[in-house]
Amino acid sequence: MKQVLSLMVLSIFLTAGNCVQAQFTSYENPSENYLNISGTLDEDLEYMVRVMYVKNARESGCPTYGKDSDLCQIKPEEFTYIPEITEQTHSLHIPLKELSPDTNSWWEPHDISICVGPRNPNTVPHQCQVLFSVTKTKHDGNQNLDLVCSKNYWCYQGRQVEHVSLLNREYVVNIRKETKTHGPTTTIMLDHLIKKGKWDEYVDRVHADLERWKSLTLLIAAKIAMREKRLEDGALLYHAGTIRAQVERKHYTPTEKGGDSPTPAIQSLMRMIQMQLGSLTAHELTVVYEATVPKLEEWNPYYSQNYDPGWKFEGEPSLQHVQTQFNETKAKRVRVLRELLTLFRDETYAGAHSIVQAYEWDPSLDQQAEEKYQAEKTMLRLESQLGIVGYMTALTQQRELMENTTCFELSADGENTACQTHQKRQ
Repeated sequence: MKQVLSLMVLSIFLTAGNCVQAQFTSYENPSENYLNISGTLDEDLEYMVRVMYVKNARESGCPTYGKDSDLCQIKPEEFTYIPEITEQTHSLHIPLKELSPDTNSWWEPHDISICVGPRNPNTVPHQCQVLFSVTKTKHDGNQNLDLVCSKNYWCYQGRQVEHVSLLNREYVVNIRKETKTHGPTTTIMLDHLIKKGKWDEYVDRVHADLERWKSLTLLIAAKIAMREKRLEDGALLYHAGTIRAQVERKHYTPTEKGGDSPTPAIQSLMRMIQMQLGSLTAHELTVVYEATVPKLEEWNPYYSQNYDPGWKFEGEPSLQHVQTQFNETKAKRVRVLRELLTLFRDETYAGAHSIVQAYEWDPSLDQQAEEKYQAEKTMLRLESQLGIVGYMTALTQQRELMENTTCFELSADGENTACQTHQKRQ
């Protein structure tokens, strides 16, 4: 039960903290470490690259994200690079030592993101996803990558993020627009991909046509993406599926009950994905949600008079009412995500949250510890000051609800509300 309470709001938070407050300084030779990328590029596309630096905890006074983490809790720094583009080819030198590592908590590059958009001098590419993750593991990464971009410039590799351990080398990155279309047999094709265990292709096909897929398909793809460590894809598919499920369960009310109803499957998928999101570190969720929220804002699903939600329903929904409900539901979810990100940009709040999270996920710790109590008070105070229903406000409301009801479970729409409740008899 404690995990269910925590997961309702644990799936969104931003990294920050109270590491050493010294200002960062530039390094005299940024290209001491680097990556070069080059390859082909569709003639109507352009891109830019962002490198995010984090602090690696090298001293006892620098709080980390957990006992197994070496990342210091402090807001990352980003650098942007523009490639040379000639018709259908591109090349870019990416320095990986812009910041001096010679501080108490050393600066190191962590993620290299690529942002793709139309080749237009009046626009800046803003659809970003992590292309490389700089690690110390013995994984060299694939030196030849094919990046496929949908009509909305959401790009994917058909595999999880490449982990780079050897620097000072060149990668071939070919970037093109999605060309394949999905006909009326698409659902059959997806079933075939699952039977064949082609998990990445399943996620790719759903992701590339995000506007048209029904809620259950989106959530299945989200679950697979999370399992395959495609975290940004998983989070986007999860929130899109959850929004669509909210709208469709209201306007396309299922007529089937019990095991034939889609509700149990939707609830089960949501719980499993929330568990996976809740297990991520603050840094991982920062990267995931800063990339996901802008995409969610631009996402608009397709509905038609003959739309099939994937189950039997009653009545003839008004498309105008469906669209209105969708707009309201998406706007509310995006607002909540942005508010929670605002909270975690506060270093004091982020530090208190990391303490509370550690206790929530480790039942062997003393749940009545003064440290946890003070951290909860700090979070509640800051949420109240900012007027945001954040982690601790929601958790407090749920605790109060449980004291006065006999029923509690996560609702299928993913909101911070209880299921149908019944007041205890006096």
